[in-house]
Amino acid sequence: MTPLLTEFGVTKVFSVDVDEEHLRDGAAFIGERFGSEYVMSDDCYLDVPSNSVDFILVNEVISHINPTLLPIFFQETARVLTVGGEMVISDGNNWSNK
Repeated sequence: MTPLLTEFGVTKVFSVDVDEEHLRDGAAFIGERFGSEYVMSDDCYLDVPSNSVDFILVNEVISHINPTLLPIFFQETARVLTVGGEMVISDGNNWSNK
């Protein structure tokens, strides 16, 4: 999504994952070209400054989060989102986490 977001004028992209290999590969293949920052998340906590993000896209993620961590996930996204910012959640993997 990073190339598409930057095409539409996004100036900074944070890509968040729980897997170091995914972050490393993403940084090597996409991050260097588009200047995105790759951030490790442990237990849904985000190493991103508060009130610093205008838009959050949660794509195919919710169904992979342990339900006990969802309150932390929503607290953290609310913390980093600016006033008036928007979050879009898209997840079609509904069978993953009944």
